[in-house]
Order: sequence, then C-alpha cells, then structure tokens
Amino acid sequence: MNKLMATVSKSKDGCLSAFCDAVLRTEKIWSTDQFFEIFKAWVERGPREISVQEIADPQFQAYCKNHLAQRISSRSINQIKLLIQDVRTYQGRDQLADIRFGWDISKGSGRRIKTTALPPLQSAFTVSHVNEYIPHAKHCENLEQLLSLASKSHLEILFYKEWLRRYYSDDAPALIPEVHRFSLAGDSCGQRTFRYEDKNNIGHRGRIDFFVYNAASGKPLFIEIDGHEFHKTVEQRQVDAMKRNVCAEAGVPLKVFTTADIKDDLDGVFRQLDHVFKPST
Repeated sequence: MNKLMATVSKSKDGCLSAFCDAVLRTEKIWSTDQFFEIFKAWVERGPREISVQEIADPQFQAYCKNHLAQRISSRSINQIKLLIQDVRTYQGRDQLADIRFGWDISKGSGRRIKTTALPPLQSAFTVSHVNEYIPHAKHCENLEQLLSLASKSHLEILFYKEWLRRYYSDDAPALIPEVHRFSLAGDSCGQRTFRYEDKNNIGHRGRIDFFVYNAASGKPLFIEIDGHEFHKTVEQRQVDAMKRNVCAEAGVPLKVFTTADIKDDLDGVFRQLDHVFKPST
C-alpha cells in the first residue's frame, strides 16, 4: 500500500481531495463505503484524472478509501467540538443516574465512539442518538420521558412540551435537560463543571436547564429558563453568574429566557431558537 501511495500522482491525489471537499459540503453521507460508491459513480461519468480501470483495481480502491476516511475523520474532528454530556436530575425521591451522551471521535472508551467506528456525523446529539443512551439510566426509557422527569418548574414544562410539539423527530437536534458537566475537544483537563460553594462552604453542582447541539451546522447552545422565584437571592444570582462564566469560557452561547418570555411570547422564543432546533439540510 505504501509503495502504491508513493506512486499516485499529485493530480490524482488532488482529484480525490477536490471530490471530498465538494461532497462534504453537500451530502449527508459519512460512511467510507458509501462515500466511495459516490466517488466511483463520479469517476465513471468522466473524464477525470482517475480512470475507470484504475478505480476497479483493488489496491487503488483501498488507497482511495483510506484517503476518503482520513478526510472524513479530519472534517469530523474539526466540526464536532463537544464530546460529552452528563445529566443528573432528581424527581421526588427518585434519582436519575448520570447519562453520558458520548461523541468522542478521538480515542474514546466505554460508550464513547472511536474513529474506527465513526457513525454518521449528522446523527450526533439528535433525538435518535440520545435515545440510544437514555435507557442506560434508571427510571427512564427515552428523551420524552427524561424531559418529563427532569423538568420541575411550570416554565420548563411549557418550554419542553412546546419543543416536543414543534421539533420532536429522529433527525432533529435533541433537547437535553439538566446538564451539569461537559467537555470540549480542546479541554486538556477533560471536563467543565457547574460547581459552586454555598455560604457554609458546602459544594454543590449547578445545572443548566437545557442544552441543544446541532451537529450538522456545528451550533451548540445552553438554554436557561430564568423564573424570578428561583433567581432572586444573592446565592442564586451567584450561581447564575457562575453558569454564564463557564459557558463564556467554553465559547458555548447561553440563551436566557424570562418568565414573561415563556408565558407571553413562547412563539417568539422558538423563533429565536429555530436555527438550532431544525435539522440542517
């Protein structure tokens, strides 16, 4: 293979690269084998720097697939910044265990995903992807049930139910509740935590109400529902500041909606969020 790769002309290599760039901008196909079938059909329509006879050669096919796989992986690493979502929520005496929505495309471990088994990029943090992970937690079978158990305030319930009505589908970016820990591809320490101490120096985990990540467009967003009854004490305002700081340092936007926003103009709220919740085409 190395000998063959050394003899491939720059024009053929450039032909492969140009094809990759064009297809990655327009197609939703991320499997190397599927990618190669499109490439093969493109060569057969010719004329190209690569001939039909060359594309039929098993060695040259292997070289092409290796090239395509590297470009797909490189594009994915640059686009998928968020690797982990951990959620811990409480409902009465029931505790929902941490749910790790892994999308680690570097090395990975456990439920994280390795580059050798890279699934379709656009499925990251979609409803179908999230529903694969949720059954591993207690008391919960799917995202709709998780949202019901995790959403405690009247405002949160109004918000998630409207999201379900408008957007819930397998390929839609998922609405993930009660995030307390996450990490980015560039984090050397691995995780960012919403953690704070109260006036008695007792440690607590803060949580952001909702998170959504549109993998196809590369847009992450935290959403906080700022009900006045839960955000009026000095300690609560300090927690709010901590959340803003963690999000700002990570470069992930935090969108805050008030009681009036949710109760009086829910349609306006979702007009602001439509670009994130709609599957990218």
